[in-house]
Amino acid sequence: PAASAGDLRAAVGSVAALLEEAQRELAARELRERRAAYERLHATLGGEDEEALATAIEAATRTGVDPVDVKAATAKLEALRAMTPEEQRSRKREQALVRGKKEAFLLVRKDHADSLKQLLEGLGPETNWRNWKDYAGRSLLAYARQLNHQRAQELLETMTKAAEAADRLAAQASALKRPELPCNGAPVECGGGDDVSTGDASRTSTAASASDL
Repeated sequence: PAASAGDLRAAVGSVAALLEEAQRELAARELRERRAAYERLHATLGGEDEEALATAIEAATRTGVDPVDVKAATAKLEALRAMTPEEQRSRKREQALVRGKKEAFLLVRKDHADSLKQLLEGLGPETNWRNWKDYAGRSLLAYARQLNHQRAQELLETMTKAAEAADRLAAQASALKRPELPCNGAPVECGGGDDVSTGDASRTSTAASASDL
């Protein structure tokens, strides 16, 4: 027998309820995916990984992240691709130093001397961590002293003395390698004074002999 209008109305109502529930679930899932894509996009913006940034941009575009954020990430990606390998290495090192500085002050605050030593020694001799300052203008050593964290303070005092001694040795070595400058400023030996005088005397003697003739 044919379905009655009531049966059809009930079926439509059931389908409508299922559709509404599916739409709510879809909206919630899209929101989760968009939030995840947004967080991933901003996380990769702070790095230098071109592939990860390109993947994040694709996901952000697909999930409907704000075009302003996508545009900023795209500009960053284009800038990365335009950089030379040397520029990329330099930028990565600068960012590593920023992270290292932040981590160093955190380790001083926690008084984790062993981890702090490992971090500072891993920076290399070309990094002068002694000049690092926090927002209050404190060096690592001054911060450790203010907190009265003995382990970090003793470590930093020892490493500071060792670094200063190395600086003095390097300066002395550089001074020994530097050539001595004579009166005329040229980096040659000033040993020609007597020769010049002897030459002048010889010319004078020759001129006198000629006049006697």
